[in-house]
Amino acid sequence: MKKWKVYFLYPFLIFLLVFIFIALLFILGIETDQTWVWICGLLIVVIGVFILAKRSKPATMKEGLKIGVVWSLLFIIFDAVTIVPFEGWSYYADWRAFLPYIVPIILTPLIASYEKRLLK
Repeated sequence: MKKWKVYFLYPFLIFLLVFIFIALLFILGIETDQTWVWICGLLIVVIGVFILAKRSKPATMKEGLKIGVVWSLLFIIFDAVTIVPFEGWSYYADWRAFLPYIVPIILTPLIASYEKRLLK
């Protein structure tokens, strides 16, 4: 698998799914700061990271951690570019804003570890 897909395309796809979900709610006039919206957005991130981390097939936990850190950094950059201009930096005042950044750092090394044990 090409590394640019793993490091750049996959996190962009996850971010895009969350962005489309939030945009649809915004268009429908639903307030996006409700708890259920955060939970649904986080579920999209967890499911997306799980599927795409398995697809990226990190060979070791170290490689999985590296992928997870890059994905998290890209999530932060994507949020800074798309959300901060509209919400301001106060978006980060809510602790829930940081949950999607933690998911790839935890999940991708776990998937690498799990896949490695399955192959034994």
